Amino acid sequence: VPSNRESCFRFRPSYFSFRRVMMASVTSISGLKNSTGRVWIFSFNEDKELAKGNVAVGILVASLLIASANIMYQAFEPVAAMIRRHLSPGIASGGDPWKLALTAAGNLVLAFVVVVATMSFSMRVFGRLTRSKGMRAGKELEKGNVAVGILLAAVVFIVSLFVGEGVKALSKAIMPRPSSGMMRVME
Repeated sequence: VPSNRESCFRFRPSYFSFRRVMMASVTSISGLKNSTGRVWIFSFNEDKELAKGNVAVGILVASLLIASANIMYQAFEPVAAMIRRHLSPGIASGGDPWKLALTAAGNLVLAFVVVVATMSFSMRVFGRLTRSKGMRAGKELEKGNVAVGILLAAVVFIVSLFVGEGVKALSKAIMPRPSSGMMRVME
C-alpha cells in the first residue's frame, strides 16, 4: 500500500499531464483560430462564411484546428516527458528548472510557428497544383462546395501526420536530458 507521500509523487506528474493536455488544447485552438484567416489561402473571411452556414468552410476550418492540435500535442509530448522526469522522485534532476521552463516554452513556440508555416505552405502548394480549367479551391469553398472542403481536409490531415512526427523528433532533440550520474561497468 503506497504511503501518502508516494501517492503525492505519483499524482503530481499525472496532474501535470492533464494540465498539459488542457493547455495544449486551449493554446492550439485559440492561437490557430486567431491566425487562420490571416495565414491560410482563404481569399474570403471564414468567420463570415461560417456565420452564413457554409459547411465546406466549416469542414476545412475544423480539420485545420484538429490537425494543428495534433501537431502541437506531438510537440508537448517530449516536453511533458522531460518535466515528468524532472518531477519524479528517484530520478536524477534534469538541471536548472528555469532553463527547463525556457527550453520548453521555446520548443512550444517553435512548434506553433512550424504548424502555421507548414499548414499555410501545404494549402498554398495544393491550391497551385490543383488549379485547372477554372477550378480554384478557395472560390469553390466560398461557393459551399463540400467535396472540395472534404478533399482539403484530407490534405490537412495527411500533412499533420507527417509534420507531427517531425515536430516530435525535433522536440526530443531540443529538450535537455537528465544526467543520471556515472555508470560503472564491472569486469
